[in-house]
Amino acid sequence: MTQLSVNVNKIAVLRNSRGGAEPDVVRAAQACLDAGAHGITVHPRPDRRHITAEDVLALSTLTRSRGVEFNIEAIRSRRRARATRGCCRCANRPVRRSHPGPR
Repeated sequence: MTQLSVNVNKIAVLRNSRGGAEPDVVRAAQACLDAGAHGITVHPRPDRRHITAEDVLALSTLTRSRGVEFNIEAIRSRRRARATRGCCRCANRPVRRSHPGPR
């Protein structure tokens, strides 16, 4: 069965472009999970324009408490791979490759 994992990056982009704390990424993720989503997905970038390490930590806590999947994905490049591994360590989650990436 196909399951829905909602990408909350655009919520973070909107928040970051406004320069404040709203909209709240964690509250948006909670709303998605309350509506029936089976997981949350993020795409951290080294420039922190989207999801930040702090967001990853908060979303990891939320998804762990709800017992749902937390996908941390990155574009295939050495620089982005390092950033993603750093976010996974921050979230205390294992790194799982869904496709071959740089070594």
